[in-house]
Amino acid sequence: MESDLRWFFLREFTRQLILNSISDEERKLILEEQEKEREKYTPRAPQQINMVASPRTKAMSSASIERRPIPVIKPLPGHMDLGKLNLFVADPRVNQIECYGPKKEILVKVRNQTQKTRTELDKEEIEKIISSFSEKTRIPLIKGVFRAALGNLLLTAVISDFVDTRFTIQKRAPFEKLS
Repeated sequence: MESDLRWFFLREFTRQLILNSISDEERKLILEEQEKEREKYTPRAPQQINMVASPRTKAMSSASIERRPIPVIKPLPGHMDLGKLNLFVADPRVNQIECYGPKKEILVKVRNQTQKTRTELDKEEIEKIISSFSEKTRIPLIKGVFRAALGNLLLTAVISDFVDTRFTIQKRAPFEKLS
């Protein structure tokens, strides 16, 4: 990678030296030749084909495609039921699950890269998840920041009337230090 960059720099530097040392007419000729060479190797865009829309292609248009519901997976034995989030809790690659409010896409961190999902939670589902953590850990729910650890899951939630309730669930190794 680094050697490619060096080679490119030297080639371009030499090219610029040559172009600046010759007359304007010679420079134009060289640039025209280079442009012709590029055109030989540049793929051309395919010509558009006029298609008559059939009932089948109309049915397959992006406006008519509906999202399929995401299957709800049963929780693993010994784990609490998190509804639609059971899929992410069961996946060993997922480190963190983030919900920024009702009807907003759930974000997951897979190998420290954040990815969007098509999963959305409504207000009742968010409240159910937070209250189930509260019940299992016996930590009372109060407005503000709520933190609870249960097994290998650490829930951090912001409970508020002014902004949407949001939460983050982190998976932790059994003997990892909590920050």
